[in-house]
Amino acid sequence: MGQGVVLLNDLERWSGSDLKRLLDYVIDNQATHKLRLIGIRTDTSVTDKFGLLPDHLERMEYRGIPVAKAAWVRFDSMEFAFQPAD
Repeated sequence: MGQGVVLLNDLERWSGSDLKRLLDYVIDNQATHKLRLIGIRTDTSVTDKFGLLPDHLERMEYRGIPVAKAAWVRFDSMEFAFQPAD
């Protein structure tokens, strides 16, 4: 089995706390759906809402999940990368 991506668009109306609540729900309920969240890709506007700052190696994480900023991601969107749980 491979991996899949879920895209959330138009997050400009979401507050940082709403986005964190959604992410916490996804992370906390992965096993229920037999999935494992392996990464999040987003743009700068979303990471700013979270207050995520890169470490000295330019890496970011949210609750142990890698978060990558990418210029090609649609503005105000997040991509969740999942793979089947073992």
